Parts: sequence; structure tokens; C-alpha cells
Amino acid sequence: MRIWIAVQVLILVMLATGSLGRENALILADEIHYLRPERSFSAFGNVKVYFAGNVLHAQGIDYADGVITTTGPLSFTYKHGTVGVAEFAELDEEFQRGVLKGVQMLLADRIRIIGSRVEMAEDNFTQISNAMVVTCRVCRPDQPPIWHFRSRRVVHDKENRQLHLQHVNFYVGNTKLLYLPYLRLPDPSINRKSGFLLPEMTYSNLRGFWAKVPYFQTLGNHADITFTPGVTTKGNLSLGVQHRQLFRRGRITTEINALWDRRHAEEFRGHIKFFGDLDLGNEFMLAFSGEDVTDSEFLKDFGISTEASVTSSARVTRRSRFTWFDLGSRHINRLEDQTGTIPHLIHDARYGTRFTLAPGAGSVGLKIEAQSYERKAKLSGPNGQSGGVSSASVTLDWRNNWILDDLFVLSAVGLARFDTNRIKNNPATTGSHSRFLQTAALELRLPLRQVEGPGQHVIEPFAQLVWTPDRLERDDGIPNEDSILVEFDETNLLSVDRFPGNDRSEQGTHFNLGIRHTGRLASGTELEFVFGRVFRKRDLGQFDQNSGLSGKRSHYVAAGRIGLVNSIVIDQRAVFDADFGIAKSESFIRHGSNDFEIAAGYSRLRRNDGANMTNDVESAVFFARRNFDNEWAANTTLEYDFNKEGENSVGIGLEYRNQCLLVEFNAERQMSTVSRPNADNKLNLKLSLGGFSDLSNRAPSDCGA
Repeated sequence: MRIWIAVQVLILVMLATGSLGRENALILADEIHYLRPERSFSAFGNVKVYFAGNVLHAQGIDYADGVITTTGPLSFTYKHGTVGVAEFAELDEEFQRGVLKGVQMLLADRIRIIGSRVEMAEDNFTQISNAMVVTCRVCRPDQPPIWHFRSRRVVHDKENRQLHLQHVNFYVGNTKLLYLPYLRLPDPSINRKSGFLLPEMTYSNLRGFWAKVPYFQTLGNHADITFTPGVTTKGNLSLGVQHRQLFRRGRITTEINALWDRRHAEEFRGHIKFFGDLDLGNEFMLAFSGEDVTDSEFLKDFGISTEASVTSSARVTRRSRFTWFDLGSRHINRLEDQTGTIPHLIHDARYGTRFTLAPGAGSVGLKIEAQSYERKAKLSGPNGQSGGVSSASVTLDWRNNWILDDLFVLSAVGLARFDTNRIKNNPATTGSHSRFLQTAALELRLPLRQVEGPGQHVIEPFAQLVWTPDRLERDDGIPNEDSILVEFDETNLLSVDRFPGNDRSEQGTHFNLGIRHTGRLASGTELEFVFGRVFRKRDLGQFDQNSGLSGKRSHYVAAGRIGLVNSIVIDQRAVFDADFGIAKSESFIRHGSNDFEIAAGYSRLRRNDGANMTNDVESAVFFARRNFDNEWAANTTLEYDFNKEGENSVGIGLEYRNQCLLVEFNAERQMSTVSRPNADNKLNLKLSLGGFSDLSNRAPSDCGA
């Protein structure tokens, strides 16, 4: 019966509105009363009116002369996403013009507008009188939201997607904090719109209170710029500028930060950086960056970086299934390097490919590398470096694996490398030097698997025999540029060459011996452990004492990992000397859950004169975060160098987050060091209003929880 009534009403509305030949209105109701004059009727009982994607739902309506009138509770939904309820409505049949009273509207499921009267005009403007604008969920009429705007009049420009508020008061709870004669806000359906962003507040005992007010300006659909002027209570002025540009095949970002600082002798301090990437086609990618700064302390003051250098670079890469290509150039400005012995200009190019031979014959790889270094100083550096070095190398290797008697795994590696170097401005050696290196290795592993019982375990003893000619590389006359710091750990225990660069290559016959264990207990706990050592036929003196690889017998290396079922992971790695004294140790523990997260690390290294480490290094880091509920969270951080030569800091933070508000407060103390004698205390406050700024991962709105 309801369907038949709907058909009758549809025909009546078509005749009344002249909608034949255009989009038709549809009315569903439990009961219809036809009225006189013609083209008028009343509908009762669960009435729904549909037109052009818009829906009106009420208990009863009156229709006459193209106007729909309803009283009592009603709800409406517009095709552009606006939904709401009202006490009274008088609308045309297209829902484009009319008046509503006692209205609550929700725009794009984010912004709520509650007003006494709404007037809709056909020219895309909607006017709301005596309105409250809020993104917080209003759970009870007698309980105000956390914050809201109250405006004498709100005009919603649907075409330009803007909200214009006149005579605006900003409230926190029931307390009025701010009055503005006019305020413009973006419609929540828009992602980018020009305008002021929320201010940022920072306190530092070196600079006082620092207030910043960002302004965001769109430059079309693919570019924007943000200006962030700031002022401190100690008379310093700052300006930050960020420009972003998106292209069809890439993007670029430029950042400029400037500070007129009375605390320093120089009045102007600044930093500029640009970076981006570009798709060159045919799987080639270009990544580039440029950076410069007036002084290293500026990077720390602005929270940009704790590094003592800035780098500009350009790099072209290509990756495919069997080949890779890398070509790049870097300019490094060492801000605290007064000697000029550290390379400031580095160029490098790399190409590699690997292909499989016939089944069972293994695979062959080819790698071609070229590098060059330039220094400002034209004299020999502390490690024999030169003013400039150009080098090239070609490496050809063959690898294969076999399974013997379904028990042993045998691997073989053959490697040949040709190097050539041209050295400039080195009193010890100049000119060109070439060499040819050969390496052969056999590796045998015995995986022993236990799958029965309460858990599963795999114990794998392994041994690797590596042969290279017995000769000292320093006889080749090539200075050591890229292999000064050698790391010995579980990752390169099975390695034919532990030098990180091409200037040095591990020589002499040596034997790598160790054992690996992986397991999983019945409780779900996961275990990993590696232990090993290197034995040499002869001590060629190519490694320094602090590397852990000197002598005929190296230090012991051990590493373990425990993953507990309660999301606790413990990592430990260490290098022990012959008397099992600790030469290097790193410990890390972390735990993560929805409510609590903690991570702590400790590292200790012996001094290494070859790497310019004149003292032992001992440091610790700590981080913890606690989510008390869906809204409140706290965190703390600690970085501490026990020798007090590094950047020591401690910080705490408190966060309140819900569906309409984000408040972040952080306090940090940066302790004094040799290069930074003045300690600095910082306080940061960040405020974001949901619906008008980014609140990703917003806490859910939960009334009554």
C-alpha cells in the first residue's frame, strides 16, 4: 500500500512542480490527504522526501504551491554531506531555499553548528543566526563542550567552502576568553585554504618567551607557502618560510629560518634548506638537497638538527630486478672543522648487476664503483689522507650453494677486484696506484633442528675459510680514506672483507668460526643467539687494537635477542677480549602496547685513536609513554653521555587529545657541554582545534565514558 501511495504522490508532485523532463521528487508516507485547491496535499506518518540526492524525514508535511512545510522534529541530509535536525522547516521542493528554526547541523561529519534560525538562499549561501560552532561532541545540553565559538551570525559559503563568523566569542567551557569582530574558517570538506594557523608558544631561559603565528597561503592546487613570524620577550625577531611545490613527476620543498639575535655578536643568524625528488622516467629517480647555515648553534636553537655540518647533494638512482645504478655528488660544510682535513666535496658512481648461470652453477655479480674526494686543506691529514683522491674499482664475484646428504649446507664464493687510485697533494705518495685483489671462501653450516617437545629450536654451527694473498695493503701507497672505522659484530662474522670501503681489503688466510641458535618456546618466547671468533694464519697488522680484529685471534663477538609474549624485546650485543673483558657493549630493551610504551638503551665503547675517539664512550637513552585513557598521555625522554661530551638532555611531555582538541606540553633541559657551556631550559605548548587543523589519529568521541 505504501508503494502505491508513493507512486500517486510522485505523479502529483510532477504535475504540481512541472518536473516532467527533469529530475523528479519522491515522497514516501504512511497516509496521504489530497487538498483543494489542486496541487496541494498533506502526508503523515514516517514521511520521507527525496530530491536530487537530498532527503527530508519528518512525521508530517504540508505541500502547497511548491513549498514544503513541516513542524515538529525533522531531520535532513544534503548530498554534499551536511546533516542535521530542526524543529520547523519551510523549504522549496528542491531544498535550495527556505527557513529552518531550532537547528543543529553537522558539516562533513566534523563541525557542528547549532543556531536559532537558518535561512537558505539559492545563491549557495546559508545564514545561521545566534549560532554555536564547535567540533566537540555535545553530549548533554546542560554540559558545555570543551571549547566553542558563539557568533551572532554565521554565513556558510558552499561554493567557496568557507564559514564567515561575525561578532565572535571564543569560549572554553562557560568562560569567554576572546572576542573577534570577524573570523573566517574553512569548510571542513576543504583540505587546503589560506589563512592564519594556531600560534605556537615556546619558552627558553636563553631567549625568553617565543611566540610564533604561522600564516598559510595556497598557490594553486599544487603549491603553497607558510610564513611564520615570531618575537621573543628578549627583543629577538624570527621568521620562518616554507614553500612546497608539487610537479607532475616530482616535488620540491624550500625552508628558510632567520633570527635577529641580540644574544650573539652577529645580529643576523639563519638557515636555508631545499630538498626534493624527480621521476626522470625509465625507473630513474633524482633526489636533491641544498643546505647552508650561519652557525651550528642555530641548528640546535631552532630544533632543526644536532649535527655540526650541513650537506648539499644530488643523486640519480635506478633499481630493477637484476641491476642497480647510483650516481651522486655531495658538498659537506663542516661548521667546526678549522683544519680543512675532512673531505668537503665527494663524488661517487656505482653500477651493479647479478645474473644466474645454468641450474646448479650459481650466480655471477658485477660491480663497478668510482669515487673522488676533495679537501680544502692541501696537506696530509692525521690519518695520511690526501688533499684529493680519485679511485675506481671493478669487482666480479661468483657464488653458489649446495646441500650435502640433506644435512650440511656448503657455500662457495670467488671474488676478483681491480682498483686504481690517483692521489693529489700528499707528501708521502702521489700519482697513480693500481692493485689486483683475489678472494676465495668456503662456508659450511650444519643446521640441527629439534621440532619435538615443548618448543622448536635450530642450532647451527658454522665455519668459513677465507683465502687472500698475504701482503700489507699500505705497501700499495693508497691512503686510507673510507675504511678508518671498522665495526666487528655479529652481522659481519661471516664476511670475506670487514673493511667498510675500498681503500682497504682484509688480507691473509683467516677462519671464521661460530654458532647460531634460534628457537621458540611453548610459551611463545622467541630466542636468537650468535657467538663467534676469527682465527688468522698470520697477523698482518692491518687492524688496530681497538677494532677487536687485531692479532692472530680476534675478540669474541656475541649477540642475543629475546622476544617475550608480553611484547617485551631485549637485544644485547657485545665484543669481549681474550680475558672476556668487555670492549664494546650495546643493550636495548623495549616494550609496546596500546597503553604503555618504553624503550631504553645503553652503549659502551673503548677509545679508538684510529677513529679519533680519544676517550671511552658511555651513553644511555630512555623513552617512555603512558596512555592513561583515550584522552590523556604522558611521555619522558633522556639522553645522557656519562663523559659529558655529547648532547645531554632530559624532557617530559603531557598530552590531552580528543575528537576536537589536541594540547601538547613539553619541557626539556639541554645540559651544558664543552662546546655549549650554557644550559638551556625549553617549554613548548602546542594547541590544535579539531575540524580546523590536523588531528590525525584523533581519540574517539565517547559520551558517558
